[in-house]
Amino acid sequence: MNKLDRKHYAMAMKMVAEAKELVAQALEEFERLADAEKEKFDNMSEGLQQSETGQKLEKNYEVLYDAQEKAQDAFDTLEELEGMEGDIE
Repeated sequence: MNKLDRKHYAMAMKMVAEAKELVAQALEEFERLADAEKEKFDNMSEGLQQSETGQKLEKNYEVLYDAQEKAQDAFDTLEELEGMEGDIE
């Protein structure tokens, strides 16, 4: 790899680090929101849980939990990419 390619590789790795930080922030937000929806649902009576509002809260939780899992997968992938930094010769 020549000097220019190394420079571009370093820039790409910097972008990976920045993306990882943004994904980490999104992951925290998804987790916070999912926890809040779950808590609201859990604090409802059984009858209210079956209501339209309860069902919306439950669905929101499921969507946010799924987003949290996907963000975690993205974070893990970006972490793997960062670990490859020393592999280039």
